[in-house]
Amino acid sequence: MNTNRFYVYHWLRKDGTPYYVGKGQTNRATDKRRRYIPSPDRIKLIKENLTEKQAHNFEKSEISKYGRKDLGTGILRNKTEGGDGHVPGPETRLKLSLALKGKNKGKPAWNKGLKGVQKSNKKGGNRPDLTPEIRARIAEKVRAYKLGKKMSDESKKKISKANKGNKRPDMIGNKLSSGSRDNSAFRTPEWRQMLSERMKRRWANGLHTHQRWANA
Repeated sequence: MNTNRFYVYHWLRKDGTPYYVGKGQTNRATDKRRRYIPSPDRIKLIKENLTEKQAHNFEKSEISKYGRKDLGTGILRNKTEGGDGHVPGPETRLKLSLALKGKNKGKPAWNKGLKGVQKSNKKGGNRPDLTPEIRARIAEKVRAYKLGKKMSDESKKKISKANKGNKRPDMIGNKLSSGSRDNSAFRTPEWRQMLSERMKRRWANGLHTHQRWANA
């Protein structure tokens, strides 16, 4: 295996200054699934053919060179010193502590004076500002995200327990356990329409069986 396969890259602003420094291999710098990624013409590989250790060290030196916005030391959006990408060093922790000190001074705690379990009115189904159209879009994205994912046995048992005794809306009034293997009784026009729309969504999201197998 080629050990010199790593590189360090910049994501650039429109004025050409870097706002993010990263280390990677293969298509890490250009992966479109990543948040805040710029257009291809604003992605710059600044050093290539490095070992992982060399890439870590160079990434750290670049972040140190340009400084970080969260610490007030520079122009980068990076949240760590680089290298391992996760654990901030003692110097960074001290700077963060000083930067955040007194930020919430004088502000009362959000749950001050309240007793028992608090239910937020700013999230999920409790939000009054979400229109039916927005809720439908969110639900569609959640369904698309979950397609093809496997649940643990524990999750399956919890869902089974919660749904026990509930009837599916498209099957209400139909006897599914009549002893007959013929399930045409519950294939109503509504059920067929629901199934058709579900399959169209799966194809539109590239989640049909053949493609999943091809990418496995």
